[in-house]
Amino acid sequence: MNILITGATGFVGKTLVKRLIKEKPDAALYLLVRSVDSAISLFDSDNIHLIEWKSIYDSFDLDVKELDCVINLMGAGIADKRWTNERKKELYNSRVDGTKNLIKILYEKKIKIKNVIQMSAIGIYEQSSSPINENAKLSHDFLGKLCQDWEQAITSQKEMIPNYCILRAGIIIGKNGGAIQKMLPVFSLGLGGKLASGNQYMSWIHLDDLISLILKNLEHSAGAKIYNATSPYTVKNSDFTKVMGDLLRKPTFFSVPKFALKIAAGEVAETILSNHNILPQKLKDEKFIFRYPTLENALKEVVSK
Repeated sequence: MNILITGATGFVGKTLVKRLIKEKPDAALYLLVRSVDSAISLFDSDNIHLIEWKSIYDSFDLDVKELDCVINLMGAGIADKRWTNERKKELYNSRVDGTKNLIKILYEKKIKIKNVIQMSAIGIYEQSSSPINENAKLSHDFLGKLCQDWEQAITSQKEMIPNYCILRAGIIIGKNGGAIQKMLPVFSLGLGGKLASGNQYMSWIHLDDLISLILKNLEHSAGAKIYNATSPYTVKNSDFTKVMGDLLRKPTFFSVPKFALKIAAGEVAETILSNHNILPQKLKDEKFIFRYPTLENALKEVVSK
């Protein structure tokens, strides 16, 4: 099995590669990285082939005739920096242009693609306090448009990509990265608290469950699929704050007013305060088993040593 992975050195990518090495020992893993020298220390396996792709607008060398799966995790961090016009362009291009050029390069090299697993995000939907499934209305704000165009970079290539799986992920909870890595120091000092009113819903998924979902669709890849990659149990921000404080045995008296968050984070605050009550309806229909269905179990694993 030949698997090509973008974003392999990121939060999700590193964990995915480790799971693949363990669970798919016969698979050849081709990792597209900006610098081989920087990435070589992260992975130790004879099955890994590091392919240097310095820029999404350049080409790369890949000598295979067929890829069983392309797992696309590329993209600059959504909430890592303030959304200046330049940053928005970087967020958009790193996903949309990057994906379009990736498929274009593989097409020009005449490499057959059997299946694509493509990341996306729940920011594609209009906000709602009522549970919404994969058929909900799509948002027309910046993040919604970004996600739609990112997905279409794959879904529009029907001749090149007959089989694909889109994963619209919520907040990804896991050790050593993601949103929790930024929150833990604050909560550990007893300075954690709800954001604004705390009534906004947070849809999330544990990293291990997201990886399991990717592996599931690596094996069962027929047709076109779109999943809400979220836990079946959403929580409000105030509930999240309480669970985190209880696990760390720290007070959570503080709160961050909406205006203060907007001053500190700019337009990114709208994403941080977004209200998405997402139901993973298709996963429920397929009886997908979550290892961490509840927030308490998920956070307990993350804060454990």
